[in-house]
Amino acid sequence: MTSVGISSSGARPDFAAARNDMVARQIRSRGIISARVLDAMAAVPRHEFVPLAAQSSAYADEALPIGGGQTISQPFIVAAAANALQLSGGERVLEIGGGCGYQAAVLSLLARGVVVVELRPSLAGASRERLARLGYANVRIEEGDGSLGWPAVAPYDAILVSAAAPAIPPPLVEQLAEGGRLVIPVGDSERQSMLRIVKRAGGLAQDGATPEWKFFLVAPDDYTIRDTWFTAGMRGTGSKTIVTDNAFVPSGRVLRLAELRDAKTPGGAMHKDTIFHTPFFYYAPISFATPMLGAAQGAYEHFRDWTKTRQAQDGSSVAEKISVQVRMARAAADLDAADLLLRRAVNVTDAPQDYSPNQLARSVRDFARVSELTVSVIDTLVALSGTAGFNTSHPLQRAWRDIHFMSMHIAVNTEMNFSHYGRMELGLGRDASRPYF
Repeated sequence: MTSVGISSSGARPDFAAARNDMVARQIRSRGIISARVLDAMAAVPRHEFVPLAAQSSAYADEALPIGGGQTISQPFIVAAAANALQLSGGERVLEIGGGCGYQAAVLSLLARGVVVVELRPSLAGASRERLARLGYANVRIEEGDGSLGWPAVAPYDAILVSAAAPAIPPPLVEQLAEGGRLVIPVGDSERQSMLRIVKRAGGLAQDGATPEWKFFLVAPDDYTIRDTWFTAGMRGTGSKTIVTDNAFVPSGRVLRLAELRDAKTPGGAMHKDTIFHTPFFYYAPISFATPMLGAAQGAYEHFRDWTKTRQAQDGSSVAEKISVQVRMARAAADLDAADLLLRRAVNVTDAPQDYSPNQLARSVRDFARVSELTVSVIDTLVALSGTAGFNTSHPLQRAWRDIHFMSMHIAVNTEMNFSHYGRMELGLGRDASRPYF
């Protein structure tokens, strides 16, 4: 998260520094290298497009509310959309769903002119005033139904649609110039993909679509296991590497992540068991949170029994030290809390029709918190072990490594999973740019 500091004069926040940091950390580091796009993102004052109360977070790596149930998109999403349009400077661009005008301001620095169609009169008026005040003279704001485009000044060399649609509206295709690019998120609220369409010979060709995530089920005879016990960074873990070499996976052993997300896998047509009809993210984090908790519980029991026999350098009993007792008590309480959270999270209803976005948000929140608690416990135990804990043969080091490695998986990512729940609590709805996985 990019915070806004105070300038050296102490008079006003240093938005310029925050903006440059945003470009470096949130955009360039994620693979957008177009100098024109980076320069445009560094030039547009994002804090001017958010409410005054949110200006301190204007350059944070997240979408922000702008009122009326609307948001200003995450900076990376704005940059990625502009990058996908591949603008050289001479194009006329149509943007559907302009919101506060921030995306239009960025596009105005990359194209000859921008026409924005915004459905909500209040947003359109405020955006028009704001862009004029800031000097973006090549942006034109129109009120209307964006699915109809704006034929008065068509055709357009590029069209950007901000909101997801179940399909590409035909009027937009008609208003796109030959060789023009159309970038649009397609799908529903739970599953979207960013499409870049190019108009060729009057028809559409998909270009540079977002890769689709799939699971390939590799048969045991098609892979080997390489022992990496002594690989740097893996010592003491017993971890192994699975190696595939030119393996063929038939389509019958390929699962689309989208199908798992929606509990619509081929197995569901063959089996009535609940697991085949349960959305993936109700149970995927269990694969990490459960062994993490088990490893932490085992490490705690080992540490407890071992500490009963330990002596300090002065010959006194380590178990008699109040500091050790207090930290062990906290660790034990954290393990109990993690256990209760995990039991509730895995005890989901057996009726798939009762699943809800609120229930899913709470479940992934609980899994992420279990991950945090177990990491805290194992860190405490290793810290209390002294130099003995650094020995690769010590059970605590193996538990420490395994717990930390599992905590890095996106399924238990705390920022993302907590954000889903926080948005639900604040009535903001799902952020389409942040899927559960």
